[in-house]
Amino acid sequence: MLTEEIGALGKTLERFGASFHFAPVGMAVISAEPSSLGRFLQVNTAFGRITGCSTEQLLATTFQVITQPDDPAAGSRCLEKAVRGEPWAFQTEKRCVHADGRVAWMLLNTWAVPDAGGPPLCFFSEVHEVTAQMVVQARLDHQSLHDTLTSLPNRALFVDRVTQALERERPGRLDTAVLFLDLDRLRDINDGLGYTAGSQLLVSSARRLSEVLRPNDAVARVGGDEFAILCQNVGSESAAVALAKRALDAIQEPVDLGGEAVSVTASVGVAFASSGSTDALTLLSDSELALRRAKERGAGGHAVFSAEMRSHTMQRIENERALQRALEEGQFRLHYQPMVALDTDKVTAVEALLRWEHPERGMVQPLEFIPLAEETGLITPIGAWVLEEAARQTLSWSSSFPVRPLRVSVNVSGCQFQAALVDTVRNVLARSQIDPGSLCLELTESTVMQDVGEAVATLTALKALGVAIAIDDFGTGYSSLAYLRHFPLDELKIDRSFVDGLGRDPEDTAIVAAVTAMAHALELSVVAEGVETAEQLNRVRVLGCEVAQGYHLARPQHAEAMGQLLAAEEEGAFNASPGVGGRMGSRRSTKDTVVIADDSPDVLLLAEVSLAAAGFEVHTASRGAAAISLVRAVRPSCVVLDVTMPDLSGVEVCRQLRADPSTTGCTIVMLTANELVADKVEAFSAGADDYMLKPFSPRDLVSRVRAAVRRKSRGPLMAAPSHIDIGTG
Repeated sequence: MLTEEIGALGKTLERFGASFHFAPVGMAVISAEPSSLGRFLQVNTAFGRITGCSTEQLLATTFQVITQPDDPAAGSRCLEKAVRGEPWAFQTEKRCVHADGRVAWMLLNTWAVPDAGGPPLCFFSEVHEVTAQMVVQARLDHQSLHDTLTSLPNRALFVDRVTQALERERPGRLDTAVLFLDLDRLRDINDGLGYTAGSQLLVSSARRLSEVLRPNDAVARVGGDEFAILCQNVGSESAAVALAKRALDAIQEPVDLGGEAVSVTASVGVAFASSGSTDALTLLSDSELALRRAKERGAGGHAVFSAEMRSHTMQRIENERALQRALEEGQFRLHYQPMVALDTDKVTAVEALLRWEHPERGMVQPLEFIPLAEETGLITPIGAWVLEEAARQTLSWSSSFPVRPLRVSVNVSGCQFQAALVDTVRNVLARSQIDPGSLCLELTESTVMQDVGEAVATLTALKALGVAIAIDDFGTGYSSLAYLRHFPLDELKIDRSFVDGLGRDPEDTAIVAAVTAMAHALELSVVAEGVETAEQLNRVRVLGCEVAQGYHLARPQHAEAMGQLLAAEEEGAFNASPGVGGRMGSRRSTKDTVVIADDSPDVLLLAEVSLAAAGFEVHTASRGAAAISLVRAVRPSCVVLDVTMPDLSGVEVCRQLRADPSTTGCTIVMLTANELVADKVEAFSAGADDYMLKPFSPRDLVSRVRAAVRRKSRGPLMAAPSHIDIGTG
């Protein structure tokens, strides 16, 4: 019986040995003796294959020796704990140095072989090679913590590094600072040169920022065009600011983007841990606040965080909440300002003006909250409410005064001007059932000129609904006549800044006259805004404006007061006109002659109307040869030449005029649609006296021609200037 048991045990041990040696996974028996802890007592073939060592080599070494030297000694500590009684089993990942020199990753499941009443007899390890999995995991870890485009650390890794730096921060010292940097023109690069160029710019910026850092600093890409720099042991505010300036200088160096040298600027905010930032996210937020302040001051600068910036931000957040409550609780009101037809002196329209009736601050003016509403997106629901309320009030007035048409104008923010506006207006008209023609939408020049194609499509869709369209504050932007005539408009509202100068500034008189003539050529009516005196009212009437609006006629007032004014006018008690007295402001007694040559009919019309209204005698030509003949015939004081014309360029016309003794006395102003320095140099070399960009405003043109005429009056001109100014001023 004993013999059979011994035989069975032998077979079991034989099978175990075979299973041990030929198992597909690595196996090892490890010594638990304190004097030889970690020495291999037995290993199988698979374990040797994982390490690249023979059985003899492994049995001559230890668990610790084959471990990668810079790995933490976690496995050794686990063995030591197991010898003391815990844990009896553990799992760990270790790197070993393969015999061929590469690093192999092992996953070890190890447990102690117990001995009754004493320390373990030995340890048994099951070993799996996980090198491939660890390589993939390392790649995924790197991708999750780094920017794929620039290979810089991303926001998550940067925050972790700032956290570690703050843990080392010493009280009362400027050890840690964060610089938050933002490129100022990435969107322009993407739009103008394409996203490939934008990506090249980001990569170039990342490289340049890395090159200006000190050894212990770190840079990360934390947003689309945003970078953050961690400065450790910075020492002083001036040192951090100096680094910020080096970073800005590096970014501003021209970079080759697809064969074109492009320069961009950046802005940077600086924040220190000593300013009260107790954690990484707060410090990063403080640097962003400083960046915002830097951008408010203009592109290409820097700002250092202060506690006032944080309080300002908190106040802004509170204002945003208050604005949201105002919308929810019905704190907004509409006031209405009359618009008076100058042929009948009757109120034919009113402009709806938004007011905020704050429960504590009282009546809040639009300039105090509209910018915040636009920035936060609240302008869209607020604008929808304005349209609804204006339509409701229009319906009420049409019921009270059925025999008189009355139109209500509503200002549309640039943030509202999108395809969704058409649906909003359509829904308002459907719900209110007002006559679409009694609603006018007012937009600024800058709004419609941002994307002309989209603007034309949106305005056309609005006009299809039957509403009227007006351009507000006209004259302050640079709308091209060629574009304006494609917009489905009904009226232009001349900006109050020009009306204010009537009777005092001849140029303002010329501008109002020019805009009025231009609008009439496009079959648009003209509204003069900001009429505050009887003289201004007289002059806009004489200049041909159809409608006037301003404090001289009536101030903005709530709906009830507006209704009373309309009722009083019905009874003849309201007189919108104090009477017409005097004539338009003085014109020039002796007219200077100007010749304008340009192949664009729109430019010729705008220039002719503007200069004629300013008192000049104007002659026009659409070709260079015709311009030369005109100049020889009329002997003008000033010649305005387009650089590019079908037959002769403006530069060639200028050369011929300067070479002709009969025409050398006139001043020459060149017009161009580009800002190429080479063109400017060529124009001045040919004898031009001034250089002007298109599109231009009427005020600019009149001012430049007047200056040119004054230069002529001071004496004869040389054929070419002795000093060529190629600046952009």
